[in-house]
Amino acid sequence: MVSRHRLRRMELDLPTLADRYTAPPKQPRNGPPCSVGVLLRELSAEDRGTLLGWMELDSGWFHSSIADALAAEGFSNRSGFRVSEQSIGWHRRGKCAC
Repeated sequence: MVSRHRLRRMELDLPTLADRYTAPPKQPRNGPPCSVGVLLRELSAEDRGTLLGWMELDSGWFHSSIADALAAEGFSNRSGFRVSEQSIGWHRRGKCAC
């Protein structure tokens, strides 16, 4: 059964979401790098490679697991701030200024 909302949209011949949004919206990425980006610049090549592997969305690592592992090893950015789950999520999805 088709909902009334869908019938109404079809009657008006409105474009679908797929028609309107064929590509993701472009968002300006202005500002300083996020705490993940700062930490990546400060790590050794070996640690940077490990963290970048964890940051892949299909790596099996949750945001919280990455944040916990970094905290357990004493990693923080240059300013001494812990890298948060939220920062990791934003960086993984490309939503930060990096």
